[in-house]
Amino acid sequence: MYIARSTASPVWSSQLAVYLGTIGAAVGLGSIWRFPYLAGTLGGGVFIGLFLGGVVAWRAAGARTAEKLACAAVPAANTTQR
Repeated sequence: MYIARSTASPVWSSQLAVYLGTIGAAVGLGSIWRFPYLAGTLGGGVFIGLFLGGVVAWRAAGARTAEKLACAAVPAANTTQR
């Protein structure tokens, strides 16, 4: 089945939506930069280091688990079916 793709680009529903989206993005980016700075200056640098280490370890464990699941889903190539 062929579905024609629209070449029109997305459009904001209103001017208010544009303003709210811009403000939300600015607040979110400000928080991303401000939190590590405040934590470091107020003595929370150890927390930031442990948190980032935990994120990396969690990601590595998730990758290994996904790899095991993918290997278990693929049947062995040298088995014969009768």
